[in-house]
Amino acid sequence: MKNILKILFIFAITFSFSHSEVITIEIKDYQFQDALDDLRDSILATGTKITETRHIEKMLKRTKANKSQKDIYKYGMAYSFCKADLSRAMMSLDARNIANCPFTVALFQEVNSKKIYLSYRIPDLKGNKTQAKKVRALIESFFKKVIQEAF
Repeated sequence: MKNILKILFIFAITFSFSHSEVITIEIKDYQFQDALDDLRDSILATGTKITETRHIEKMLKRTKANKSQKDIYKYGMAYSFCKADLSRAMMSLDARNIANCPFTVALFQEVNSKKIYLSYRIPDLKGNKTQAKKVRALIESFFKKVIQEAF
């Protein structure tokens, strides 16, 4: 009986976690720094303040356990920001949605590649499913607008 309860508990825990959708697109005809600058300007143009700029490739190089570990990124940067109206709408659905803030968009180029990619996450929101779907659509729309303006 205890084993059955353990299995049911693990099953319930596994399927209760939210799954966010990570969207990645290739940015063509750009140098990395130009793409990064245009992305930053596009975010700022919406009246949104960037709260953190993360140098992902530098952090990974700095924290390598040893020299045999391969570098992943030639360049890897991420901007984190809070869009007040979207954050409020998200958290008004359910207070647990605080874990989805801030939003993050990353730009990266892998080692030995000339391709530049942009990646961002659309959160799976807690709360009323109908309302969550509407808020999620607003978040998706915001990211699409920022990307369209930048590139």
